[in-house]
Amino acid sequence: MTAKKGIKYTVLLIFYRFVIYVMLESGFKKVAEVIFMSEVLNNAMKVFQKNSKSSLKELDIEFDSLEKKARCCYFIGKVLLETRDNNSEIAPLFEEIFVDLFQSISSCLNGQYRLAYQSLRSSLELTVAAVYFYDHLIEFAQWKNDKWDFQFSLIKEILSESYAHALGVHSPPSESKIRNQYRYLSQFVHGKYGFMTTLNEGAILQFNKDRSLEFIRSFEDVFTCIMNLVSYRFSDLFPDISKMYPFFRNAYREE
Repeated sequence: MTAKKGIKYTVLLIFYRFVIYVMLESGFKKVAEVIFMSEVLNNAMKVFQKNSKSSLKELDIEFDSLEKKARCCYFIGKVLLETRDNNSEIAPLFEEIFVDLFQSISSCLNGQYRLAYQSLRSSLELTVAAVYFYDHLIEFAQWKNDKWDFQFSLIKEILSESYAHALGVHSPPSESKIRNQYRYLSQFVHGKYGFMTTLNEGAILQFNKDRSLEFIRSFEDVFTCIMNLVSYRFSDLFPDISKMYPFFRNAYREE
């Protein structure tokens, strides 16, 4: 931008804000608020677009890998829907898990780091719920009709030694590792002081490579927990999933 254009832009911006001020003072408050809000939202979108470009420029390979891993959950649900009777309503939970993972990636790309962690937490909680509901259809029906609330603490039941024995599994996944991930992600949901957005970035969200890499590591850890839970209860589906989505085989082998 040349100096003349810069001055012209500044003058127009000052005039623009003056017009809004006059409108507010003269009774056209709602019109002025709409104009001002539109300006705020447009500027926010520009920041998000800039953040996304920077994210993909700096970490293209990493984000591509995350998206492919997220897609695994979609195909888990698709295979479950096609190969399991009486579970047509549970299978879509895995599509929702995929959506949560994808939203977490998108939020990180935009520089919305706290939102990214919140969606990541939702994906982990919903995975635990999917495993639980697969063997508890009555509770699922109650939950679906908003007559019963799922509690993450039920993970203790599905990962107990007796539950694993009933499934014919030698040992369940580590409950403590999954709980630790869930607790960490919950800090972003409940707004703990040390995890507040403004404390780290200020009022304006900007791309931060270190924070993006930190999220990517958390995503990988959560994906490991998800795959361990899926392997625990749905390992017999893996051959069919791998046929439908070959990347799944490599994704799980990495865990």
